Amino acid sequence: MVWALAALAVGEMLVVHLFLTLRWPAVGWTLFGLSAASVIWLVLWIRSFRHFPHTLSADQLHLRTGSLRGLTIPVSAIASVSSHWASGEHKGEGAANVVPIAYPNRMLRLNASIKTRKGLCDRIALRVDDAPLFDSAMERLGSPVR
Repeated sequence: MVWALAALAVGEMLVVHLFLTLRWPAVGWTLFGLSAASVIWLVLWIRSFRHFPHTLSADQLHLRTGSLRGLTIPVSAIASVSSHWASGEHKGEGAANVVPIAYPNRMLRLNASIKTRKGLCDRIALRVDDAPLFDSAMERLGSPVR
């Protein structure tokens, strides 16, 4: 999903900046340089997902959005894991969504609110690649999956 965004950015850069460069060379080359730097940053960020994955240990769950940001939650603070929730609940008050572009496939419900960059939250929406493996690991650690 994020690679599609990178491909669209490159396509936009080629079409729009070619037009601008033909019409106003100084503006076109300046915007080309800024856009090229942005696309390079985007590709490096996408690649960082492999190097900074979500990790689960016996006492903590580390949720990461590549190299951009991360959130550490004590496993004891997780009340349950949900695979289904009401529409829009992952965006509502008291929810933190750590999925950059795609739709989350799991929601953690917490025993108590924790502090995040956007304030207090008691639900965390995330996306995991191997949902059955994540669910079984969370159940082994004492968090029921619903």
